[in-house]
Amino acid sequence: MLTLSKSLLLATAQVDGIKYKITAVPDPDADQYIGWITHTAAETGGLGIDDGAFVPQLEPSYRKPAGVLALTGSDVSIEQSLSSEFAVIGDQVTVSIAVTNNTSSALSNESVSVFFILDDAEFIDSSPACAVDDSGPQTILSCTISSLAPAATTSFEYTVETTADSYPQLASGVFVGDAFGQSVRDDAFIFVVKDTLKDSDSDGISDVNESLLGTDPQNSASSVGADFIAQTDLMFFYSQRFLDSIGDISPETHINQLVEVTNTYYADSGALVRFRPVFYGFADYDTGNDLNRVMDAMSDATGVFSELPELREKVGADITVFIDGLFPGGGACGLGTLPGVGFEGEIFHPLLAGGDLVSSLYNAGFPAEGGAGCDDLTLAHELGHNHGLAHSRREPGAQGTYSWSFGHGVDGSFATIMATPDDYPGSVELPLFSNPLLNDCNGLACGVDRADSEQSADAVFTINQTRVPISTHRELKILPITSLGQESSNLILYGSASRSEDPNTPVSRFAPSDSIDVRATLFIPSEHQGIIGETYVVISVEGIGLFYRSADGGYHAWNGELGTLQSYTTTQPLKVSEELIAFDGFTPSSVDVSS
Repeated sequence: MLTLSKSLLLATAQVDGIKYKITAVPDPDADQYIGWITHTAAETGGLGIDDGAFVPQLEPSYRKPAGVLALTGSDVSIEQSLSSEFAVIGDQVTVSIAVTNNTSSALSNESVSVFFILDDAEFIDSSPACAVDDSGPQTILSCTISSLAPAATTSFEYTVETTADSYPQLASGVFVGDAFGQSVRDDAFIFVVKDTLKDSDSDGISDVNESLLGTDPQNSASSVGADFIAQTDLMFFYSQRFLDSIGDISPETHINQLVEVTNTYYADSGALVRFRPVFYGFADYDTGNDLNRVMDAMSDATGVFSELPELREKVGADITVFIDGLFPGGGACGLGTLPGVGFEGEIFHPLLAGGDLVSSLYNAGFPAEGGAGCDDLTLAHELGHNHGLAHSRREPGAQGTYSWSFGHGVDGSFATIMATPDDYPGSVELPLFSNPLLNDCNGLACGVDRADSEQSADAVFTINQTRVPISTHRELKILPITSLGQESSNLILYGSASRSEDPNTPVSRFAPSDSIDVRATLFIPSEHQGIIGETYVVISVEGIGLFYRSADGGYHAWNGELGTLQSYTTTQPLKVSEELIAFDGFTPSSVDVSS
């Protein structure tokens, strides 16, 4: 894998388990590059990538019952247990209720009322002492405790089937009341998820994902193809330590190379996603050798990241990544948000706190003074977390979005990207994700079939499901770039057309009387920032010709000759970004455009 810019050449190759890296810069006196080759082997002191992942917290919602006064009390204790905390729409869930008498006297003819859940789910069955009561403003399940001795416990249970109305959550509010109308309350919550795997037309794309892609889930002819490559946009922030670690030369090129290496790992594994940087920005932030700090700062949009949410929306980034310098000697090589744990692939479920995916990592490499370092697998690993992947089944408490969303390994042989090699003694980490259909892991299967409820490990299937909600999470804002030279460009351009009264909503069709704005922001590559230059705005009008906008805001016909083109900005040092305005309050009817 090779990445080339005007100021830098980077390449990575892996041969017989040894990873080689090439770094070179142009020779000013000859048509060649001058650089060096380094290599690392598995036993050179590479660190485990991370020790876990950021898991978004659940946000259960509470409802008030009608006609019941909820009080705290110690006369009785209520405990509810669920056959499943998560349920796909259409699943049945059984709720068991245990009521304990904490008083010194027997209770008799006490009522137990279950509120909320029957308003949004279909009643299936219950204990004989319970009956459905729909005579009031809310449908309840009413049960009776005929007699309960001191310190004794009695139990009830009921079963419901979840429906579309149950989404995104069912609440089981249990009230035990005494003769005076007071009650003790206990709440239990069932998180209801969509069936992210159902594929009605058998075209290889689930119904949920087809709805996100704009195709008909009931028509196999309406499909993007099961093997389409989703494009996920990454917003990168980098620190001064990162610049120090690369010699302050073309941070965009270093990031591009890292992303291309990551894309290779995903493609080689069979994962149908490709990552693309859509923003590079310097962040004056010191992690204090603790990536948890920057994860919190990005997630909470505090400090230097206070404008991150607005910028993320402007460029349409799906995942935000912070990259620091070389490993400082403590902690992990990276961290990543792990969304939708237990939510069966619904990684942006409404009851998950926050919907923004972030990762952070130290730059790959080893300190010059010696010691442990991080591998370029780190970015692939953290983006794996972002797609709902956990480590491996050998890690206590590990859980991903599906029951098979794990890395895999074999003792004495290999560990895949998400697995921790130390959990598989004698193993070597391979640049592949778990995939039972792949037999390239030292001649062994790289995963375990999803049907194996005890050992299943299929990270690639997980990625190929979650790639769609991630890549469609925000509207694409980046505009295509055409370079006049042979080298790839690190320049990024984003923008849109909108009505002047609503500049944040992109629009593609207008009425003649509309006031139209067309604006774009140009991010200048670091190697060009500060160099004296100009920017230009050229407008092509179908059937009429070319126009340019000059620095005074005027519009001029252009014959296509570079010598006659005038710049939109005055000659000046190029900034980090330039705003380009093609139209500002333009009304088509003002120039006799009627349709």
